[in-house]
Amino acid sequence: MSSFLKNRKLHLILRILFALIFITASVSKISDPISFATNVQNFNVLPDSFVNLFAVIIPWIEFTSGLLLLFNFYVRENIFILSGLLVIFTLVMIFVLINKIDVSCGCYGDYFIQKVNSFKVIENIILIILGSFLYKYAPTKSQPSE
Repeated sequence: MSSFLKNRKLHLILRILFALIFITASVSKISDPISFATNVQNFNVLPDSFVNLFAVIIPWIEFTSGLLLLFNFYVRENIFILSGLLVIFTLVMIFVLINKIDVSCGCYGDYFIQKVNSFKVIENIILIILGSFLYKYAPTKSQPSE
């Protein structure tokens, strides 16, 4: 099993998939920051004064880290950043579910509207596990990836 988990081709495919998820998710938010800001505000977790800043900065972090990860730059660092964002997003979704706030997750902006629900939380947890796997088995600087 260990050799399967350390398989470089598997790691490459999963790294590209992970990167493309975040690049795709960021594009609509970057192209329509006002709509994304509205989604963020609906969550009721940030003070109004931070909503616009968050709505502008986070998609660019997703895009930049996803792009760097896609092209194999600072792999572990970008996996860490993107997985960290996933943890934060998932905790916010759990908060929304506990407080019974009916809101769209805004994960893919207005291109693909999804309500926050248990399935979305499970999806994020699976992505966090994927990110953890990628981080753990990412080649070190002395082991370049393909």
